[in-house]
Amino acid sequence: MPEEVKVKFYDIEECGFYKRGDDEARFGEVEEALRRLDGWVSGKELGETEVYPPEDDKVDPTYCLQVHRDTTATEFFVAMWIEIPTVENQVGSVNPNDRVNQVDVHANPLQNPQDIAGFPVYFWFLPDEDKLATVAVENRRRNGRTEVERFLEDFLEFYAGYEVVTPDAKAKRHKRIIGHRPNHTDQDQEPQKYHVRFNSSLTPIPGALEEIRRRRPEIRKVIRKFEVGEGRGGVEALEDWKLPLYDVGLYSAPDRQEPKRVRYELDITPGEEELEGMIQRWRQRRQNGAPNWEDFAVMFTGENKEHSFSRSLPKASVTMDVDRDENGFVRLESLRDQVLANRTELMERALYDEEEQQVAE
Repeated sequence: MPEEVKVKFYDIEECGFYKRGDDEARFGEVEEALRRLDGWVSGKELGETEVYPPEDDKVDPTYCLQVHRDTTATEFFVAMWIEIPTVENQVGSVNPNDRVNQVDVHANPLQNPQDIAGFPVYFWFLPDEDKLATVAVENRRRNGRTEVERFLEDFLEFYAGYEVVTPDAKAKRHKRIIGHRPNHTDQDQEPQKYHVRFNSSLTPIPGALEEIRRRRPEIRKVIRKFEVGEGRGGVEALEDWKLPLYDVGLYSAPDRQEPKRVRYELDITPGEEELEGMIQRWRQRRQNGAPNWEDFAVMFTGENKEHSFSRSLPKASVTMDVDRDENGFVRLESLRDQVLANRTELMERALYDEEEQQVAE
């Protein structure tokens, strides 16, 4: 069935085991890590693939649904399942047409008590190019990149076969690790302490931000767009977004429980350091999973066109013939085949075609 598939690329900056001060991993690099993940999940039950320690409440539990390699085994497609909270094996939902202060919360029981409520996320890894891409078929704010980074870090540290553990079965998981070595079965290798890392950042598009930097003296206006609401962060955490309402006499400003979009414009020409600060803040917000609508933009003297920072994001949208199962979920092997069939077009659109970036916004 033809569907729009959106792909966003990230540079894999770190993957593997490092000593303090290392720029390069000693072992456990991207392709090796993914090969080991493929072997580790083979034959396991889904519930056995959660790698976070039970006491960790900073990341939602994440499970590995599938791992597929292409025919040359140099690119990998991974599907993860991110768990969402339930109350007594029930998932809450609300009717968007209910009036505020009169909203009924409905409890929807899971089909089976042992079911894990959640949603799938999909990734395309390109080890030869040190890149990963999030692959979205459904419109969703959350692409799972934070979860897959943490998943791979914990997998490498505790389950990838590099770990040397104490025989004390009563020890907590993070205290069972004596150290790591490239081959844990080689008794001649002394286990050592390493820092395990997996980090990625958005792949920059050449030209977009460079043009804004080059034309900085021509900037006549700075534009900021963001969403306010629970978990959105930014200046809205100080309720600053309500000040314009107060200024015109609207004192009963709405609460922040539902996300609201805010846009403001400043007639200003930023200095070089100020512009770099804006760029770094925008990048940090993107890294932290800011909504797609959030952005910075500038307008130049003599122009009415907005030049968005998001033009520099590596993203592409291609219509693909993707298969779904009887429950409506995408079949990973179908998604893999379609991505590989459209590989050249996706790479060109996402990484090199500036016109596509403007359309993808």
